[in-house]
Amino acid sequence: MPTERATHPWYNRPLPLGSIGGVPVSLSTSWFFVAVVLAIAVAVVVQDWLPGTSTPVAILMGLLQTLALMFSVLIHEVAHALVAKALGWKTTGIEVTLWGGHTSFTTTNPKASQSFLVSIVGPLTNLALAAVIYSPVWFGVDLPEGPLRFFILMTVVANLAIGVFNLLPGLPLDGGRVVESIVWGLAGRQPIGTIVAGWLGGILALAAGVGVVVFLLRAEQRVTFVTLLMLLVMIVPLLDGAIKSVRIGRLRLRIEGMQAGHLVSPVVRLAPHASVADAVEAGVFEDTVVVVLSPDGTRLLRVRPEPLRRMAPAVYAGTPVMHVAVDAMDAHVVSAEADGDILARAALDSETGTVLVVDSRQRCIGAVRRESVVKALEGR
Repeated sequence: MPTERATHPWYNRPLPLGSIGGVPVSLSTSWFFVAVVLAIAVAVVVQDWLPGTSTPVAILMGLLQTLALMFSVLIHEVAHALVAKALGWKTTGIEVTLWGGHTSFTTTNPKASQSFLVSIVGPLTNLALAAVIYSPVWFGVDLPEGPLRFFILMTVVANLAIGVFNLLPGLPLDGGRVVESIVWGLAGRQPIGTIVAGWLGGILALAAGVGVVVFLLRAEQRVTFVTLLMLLVMIVPLLDGAIKSVRIGRLRLRIEGMQAGHLVSPVVRLAPHASVADAVEAGVFEDTVVVVLSPDGTRLLRVRPEPLRRMAPAVYAGTPVMHVAVDAMDAHVVSAEADGDILARAALDSETGTVLVVDSRQRCIGAVRRESVVKALEGR
């Protein structure tokens, strides 16, 4: 089984940082790419705002500002994780990445109201953090001119930007999750909310791209390569996430429309001494699921069509079916009314791709093949 290190490329590998509230926290190696670009961009701004600042000091301030941004993103994700945990969701991990951060959840029965709370708390936390950092100014404290003032104001602006940006109403942003939750609550179906929020996210990304092009065409000042790179880092993931969200929503709609009873295939059980020819006659190359009980009666095996296609028909009659059957005891069992989500998980989890369908009396009335589930999901 591949290790965690082997399944991630070097440029997007999680580096464990510890845990917060029992939730593992990691930093993606991809973050270092944007950290370098951001540190350089901030260093340029420092020398513009604070004339006379040496290049090493400006770069150091850029690095400190980048770390402050990472902390702000981490606080954002921790807020998501803690609220999700309080609502009974299982939080599997927090990762700070090239495009910000990501918190992974698993829950068996999510509700629209819960999704709303988990989604909105992140941006609100950043807005609250900006208010707390700037609060001394509201109470009449004068910030000293120089690097400290720059650092405080930039941190406030960064948290305001994170909060406001993530509240934009389109997936994959938190604001998109909020829209998804609202539509989900009104329509009673999560996939509808996902599709609506995904389309809004795509519109936002395209509008941002058009706006950037118009700005560049009208800009009187020179646009730096770093500025263009930062804009691309923001817009491209937004558009990609929006497109994926719409696809996921449509897939969920197809899953909702599936039922085990609609995709059921007949099951034929052969005797242990049967031949491959008997399996072919029973319909193994068609929709029939052919099974055979082992001679000692302890194991159920399935005859899969793939190995038979590689055999010469001339040897069918002389080849015992037991020689080409695979263990089917891992086959999942579902009712004929099982919904699409349960059916899809069962078909994908089964090593032999077999899902046995039973009636109300627990009698096997057929089986669903993984191939049938995949075709239904792909709309074929």
